Amino acid sequence: MKKVINKKAILLFGPSGAGKTTLARNISNKYDFKHCDSDYFMLAFSPKRSKERSEIAINICYTYAKALIAREYNIITEALNPNKIASLKRLLKKNKYEIIEISLSCSIDHCLKNNKTRTERYFSEAIIKKVFKKYSYRRGYVLDVTNLSEMKVFKIVEKEFLK
Repeated sequence: MKKVINKKAILLFGPSGAGKTTLARNISNKYDFKHCDSDYFMLAFSPKRSKERSEIAINICYTYAKALIAREYNIITEALNPNKIASLKRLLKKNKYEIIEISLSCSIDHCLKNNKTRTERYFSEAIIKKVFKKYSYRRGYVLDVTNLSEMKVFKIVEKEFLK
């Protein structure tokens, strides 16, 4: 078991195509965070969207995050629903984690442009537009990524929270 002295949990928020997964991967690769992304669990079950598939995937992602916390890993999460986030935050506080909430803010055009470059997890334009407003809420540190490269976003977050 890997012991982490200053345990951190980064909770990423933002619409599909904002760059959450790219940011999470960069952080995970450089700082050895474990990445919890319910979208990956959803796609593991089926590429076809459904309420049942989403509920199962979110529950599995939440269970995975709890297991990582029990093992004292640094974690980074995305695509969890508000109820699971609230429960996860209580667990993180109980286990003395520093909780960092980051919202990636951007235009719908930014999300659509990024979505076109995806090699995995591609969503239709209709889906991106449908969920844009739902996931554009702002929690914690808000970073407008509209005109920023993925490396610039990473460097800003790194400077603010990881150095």
